[in-house]
Amino acid sequence: MADPIDDAALSFAAALSKLKLPSSPAKSVKATKARAKAVNAKAPPGRLKKSGRTELWGIRCKPGLNQRCQEIARELGKLDSEWAEEIFMAAIAAYETKKS
Repeated sequence: MADPIDDAALSFAAALSKLKLPSSPAKSVKATKARAKAVNAKAPPGRLKKSGRTELWGIRCKPGLNQRCQEIARELGKLDSEWAEEIFMAAIAAYETKKS
């Protein structure tokens, strides 16, 4: 006699395969660079040249940090990416000063 859980798992797997859901994007460095290149290719020609921001860099952070940073940037009247870039540049400058 077949286990009902096994039967349910098989029927779920069959139903899932019929849906043909798109797979999640590849997470390799090569795939990430290819996606960044595709995003940059879709951007209006002058936008990236004007800002000088041509690299895509996504980071993971603790829950709530992203939202709080967006709120602060909005209060300062800046894009969150622009504010984050300023913070990173200040941190690098502080590191370089401390290192010397």
